Amino acid sequence: MADLAAQLEAVRSGALLRPLPELSTLRVSGRERQSWLAGLVTADVQALAIGRGCYALHVTRTGKIQAELWIAVDAEQIVLGVQAELAEGLRKAMDTFLIMEDAELSLAPERHGWWLAHGPKSQAVVEVAREHGAVAATAHWGELDTAIVAAPARVDHNLAE
Repeated sequence: MADLAAQLEAVRSGALLRPLPELSTLRVSGRERQSWLAGLVTADVQALAIGRGCYALHVTRTGKIQAELWIAVDAEQIVLGVQAELAEGLRKAMDTFLIMEDAELSLAPERHGWWLAHGPKSQAVVEVAREHGAVAATAHWGELDTAIVAAPARVDHNLAE
């Protein structure tokens, strides 16, 4: 019970870090990356400013869920956290919608560590993560302030220290 109490206290007054080791990383680059991606997921990605992120779903035309995504918008790219076993299939499926857009979709060439941080100090997590070379964005998950962090394997993953 003490562990649960500590987690609840972190969400209330600090930042509860939650690793997501099951995620792989897709990258979207190019001038039209946001408008293109906005047509493929359930979130309004086009409205996200640099440094913002969200949770979204990729669905078929009939509304069948294909994948859950954590999205972080960076200055040069958008990174998508997706279940590792779905990453290549999702890349192929989404790639079929790249026709004339100035956008490129690829699997990240290096492994990333993904984390969420929930709580009022999640913005501080974003700042520290960026200082260490990670892509990090602020978001809301329900009513919780949330940080979405994707750190390349070469980055020191002891961000919580």
